[in-house]
Amino acid sequence: MNHTLTVACIILKSVWQAVCRPSLSQIRRLSPLRSGSLRSALAALLFAPLAALHAADTKQSKRPNVLFIFGDDQRFDTIHALGNPTIKTPNLDGLTRDGVAFRNAYFMGGTWGAVCVPSRNMMLTGRTLFRLAPASEKAPATYNGSGIPPEHIMLPEQFRKHGYRTFITGKWHNSGVERAFAESGRIGPAGSILEPKPEGEPTGHFAMPVRTLNLKEGIKVFPGKYSSEMFGDDAVAFIEKRTDEQPFFLYLAFHAPHDPIMAPPEYEAMYAPEKMPLPASFAPDHPFQTGGLRIRPFVVEREKTNPPYTAAAMQRNIALYYAMITHVDAQIGRVLKALEAKGQLQNTLIVFAADNGFSLGEHGLIHKQSVYEQDVRVPLVMSGPGLPKGETRDALCLLTDIFPTLCDLAEVPIPKSVEGRSLLPSVRDKAAPHRAELYFGYDNFQRGCRDAQHKLIEFAVPNKRAGTVERHTLLFDLKTDPGEQTNLADQPAHADTLKQMRTMLLRLRDEHGDTIERGSVFWKNCTMTNN
Repeated sequence: MNHTLTVACIILKSVWQAVCRPSLSQIRRLSPLRSGSLRSALAALLFAPLAALHAADTKQSKRPNVLFIFGDDQRFDTIHALGNPTIKTPNLDGLTRDGVAFRNAYFMGGTWGAVCVPSRNMMLTGRTLFRLAPASEKAPATYNGSGIPPEHIMLPEQFRKHGYRTFITGKWHNSGVERAFAESGRIGPAGSILEPKPEGEPTGHFAMPVRTLNLKEGIKVFPGKYSSEMFGDDAVAFIEKRTDEQPFFLYLAFHAPHDPIMAPPEYEAMYAPEKMPLPASFAPDHPFQTGGLRIRPFVVEREKTNPPYTAAAMQRNIALYYAMITHVDAQIGRVLKALEAKGQLQNTLIVFAADNGFSLGEHGLIHKQSVYEQDVRVPLVMSGPGLPKGETRDALCLLTDIFPTLCDLAEVPIPKSVEGRSLLPSVRDKAAPHRAELYFGYDNFQRGCRDAQHKLIEFAVPNKRAGTVERHTLLFDLKTDPGEQTNLADQPAHADTLKQMRTMLLRLRDEHGDTIERGSVFWKNCTMTNN
């Protein structure tokens, strides 16, 4: 665009000199009024195209940067400013004051135990759970979300195609990273951090194996460096070293607060376990099989734990979990300060979200393998140019909706492969409708749906030894029972509501294409009478 402006200036200058510099005799034949009018008319005619080019160039150079911050297993209620009095998150609080927070953001669930894999795929591609591609051509029946084929355009990939400098540091769980990003810091984990190492050796988040886009550099470990700080360092360095005017898309994906639950000592000291409030629905164990119990032990520092859980053990888990989030928050603060120091903070769209929620004792669970609220509900905050400040939205939305929203805000075309719906109308108008219903699933064992008031969960878990299927139906009124503690499914007064929600579940199943191999297994086991 700058080259075009230069050429245009040379041409127009020549025309101006030839036409608008009359001889002395010509000037004498023109009255002052006519001479001035002629010059003005010619100037307007000649320089209007130049002004348009300049405006387009200015618009191009001021396209907003994007900072996308993605948490790992960070549940929806872990931001102090949004109603959690216990946790300390001053920088996330600042984002909510400077932007808009979506209080009813969800992800759809997962098709296997590692729900973060399909969740990240859905966020990156803007596609829904049962329309993700198979893991690979070699495993056509495996829909675990790891594979992202070329026809499923990814969010950073689309921005890269439209002139953005794309950079990643942090967690990556899917294929296609080289398509999406031109540059990287450290990417991890490039190996498991769940197996505790001997006492005295750095373990877990203090010894994460990482790599970069340059595979020739191999896998490295930086013993003693906490993963959140490592990824924060890379994001800050990218911002500080930037010297060009090309807009950037910076993807900062923390691996915390994913287990192993551990935090730097100074952050652990901020939370006394005995002062941590337990959830109202706390129980030592879940009352029935969900299909997601005991997939693997939950790792707390160097210990592998399993239910039943005591109240004291759960309070310790909550304290360490909050400490990890506060440490992540501190790294976010460092990145925001780097943007401010470079004069880029006001021209940067900032998104904070997380891949999935996490149970911390609710219903006896400490995991993410369910479609209860604490597992499928996620934080979502957006701030930056064109966004309101200090506002919240109650509209139901999904992580898949982030892709088209950022495209709209940055005026980047939305690929046809995207199924998500832009949140921009809701951003501009609190009353604007978005999603009336949501659909959820977990593996072969759970399906659910919700509307503005009610939520239905159906469980169908095979008992291989007995050759039977354990069936349970849960119906909640989320307006009066947000903690999902009172099951209305067996109450005659709510029979009509149950019938309506089951009808909705079957309709959403068909609309979302829940007919792949995994889905069909659930529906064979889930017999419902809906009379």
